[in-house]
Amino acid sequence: GTQCGYCSLGWVMSMYSFLKCNPDATMKEIEDSFSGNVCRCTGYRPILDAFKSFASDRSEDLQNKLADIEDILKVCRKSGTTCHGQCKLDKSKRDPYGCGEKNNEEDCNIEFLEVALALPSVKLELQDGTRWYKVAKVDEIFEIFDMINGSYRLVGGNTSIGILK
Repeated sequence: GTQCGYCSLGWVMSMYSFLKCNPDATMKEIEDSFSGNVCRCTGYRPILDAFKSFASDRSEDLQNKLADIEDILKVCRKSGTTCHGQCKLDKSKRDPYGCGEKNNEEDCNIEFLEVALALPSVKLELQDGTRWYKVAKVDEIFEIFDMINGSYRLVGGNTSIGILK
């Protein structure tokens, strides 16, 4: 839920301190406690929504729209290995770590780091002709440079000039 990461540490420490002092905080109290935060990048709303998931009055809609990285990648919280689709079973069929009843170490043999490093490269072309590339390896950057035959912008973070009109 972050964009540039500049303010993330402050957010996390502020939230930790706030929850320590207000364990039964409401969503409004959580939002009000961060109203002075100077960061308003594209990561602001997802971070605040994630923090509101700790609120005593959190809605089921909010819980449903948020996902832990373990759930997205189907990684067992207990072993840190991939569950091959068993993690999203009915909650009554989960063990305390979120893994399904059919899950065992033979089914969970891919390490989280291996999954993260194996993320695919992506090319996105918008209707106006704008093209975005997400590379997984440095060599791919140079392959794209050879393909483009024109001007380009390298983007990392993209919070200051990243709005395309």
